[in-house]
Amino acid sequence: MNAGMPVGMMGWTLEQVAATRADPAAAQLPERDKALLLFVLNAVQDATSVVAADLDALRRLGWSDGDILDALVHGARMVAGDIIINAFKIERDF
Repeated sequence: MNAGMPVGMMGWTLEQVAATRADPAAAQLPERDKALLLFVLNAVQDATSVVAADLDALRRLGWSDGDILDALVHGARMVAGDIIINAFKIERDF
């Protein structure tokens, strides 16, 4: 489902989506967007590693605290959904 978003909204190919999954730091995104993506990925993998400088860097790129919160909430929900799917052994048909 998430792969459909960049394909449908940004015109990416499935190969570009796969490449971004494999190496998010090389994502074909504006630097501002890539920085937010990398922040969210880092935070959901290890929230204790986030430091004030990470937030300051995003703010310097023009992201508001609300933007950062929204992105992190979305990322955390994606992880939570995956945990639920895995815990209940829900078959994925996509």
